[in-house]
Amino acid sequence: MKYARRILVLAIAIAAFSVVSVNAQSYSRNKVSTRSVEQQIYKKLLGLPNYGVFDVIKYQVNGGTVTLTGKIHSLGTKSAAEAAVKRIAGVIEVVNNIENLPPSSFDDQIR
Repeated sequence: MKYARRILVLAIAIAAFSVVSVNAQSYSRNKVSTRSVEQQIYKKLLGLPNYGVFDVIKYQVNGGTVTLTGKIHSLGTKSAAEAAVKRIAGVIEVVNNIENLPPSSFDDQIR
């Protein structure tokens, strides 16, 4: 009888620990995937053809929604940034709040 109880307690303990470890693994995978999406966004934004030293683009990831903010000088960079981020796996929606800086001949002379 004591032998049967020990086996039963051992089986319950093994089942409990296996459930806990599965939950911990799935939680860490979600963390890694969010970090992976952020890294992919960073690489895509740096690889934009017209992205320059005077352009600033920031991003925030909230689940499947990515919010782009910042100010850019080059025309076409705003739409290119949005299109590049939309193609990343795991991104469902892109909110594009990037502002185009007004053209200025004085600023162009400084640049």
